[in-house]
Amino acid sequence: MEVAFSLAPIILYLLFMGVAVFVLYLIIQAAVRNGINSSIVGKWVREKKDADLNDEN
Repeated sequence: MEVAFSLAPIILYLLFMGVAVFVLYLIIQAAVRNGINSSIVGKWVREKKDADLNDEN
């Protein structure tokens, strides 16, 4: 019984850290994606990709 009480805070801490890391991952992923898409190079790459797709069809 004492082992269960000593492991509970560790398990809760790991669960909390896992959720926090996942949320940070989502935030950073969205920020990087939006940053790349709004940059000059990102716009150029998107236009080039769209032009290549239109040339194939």
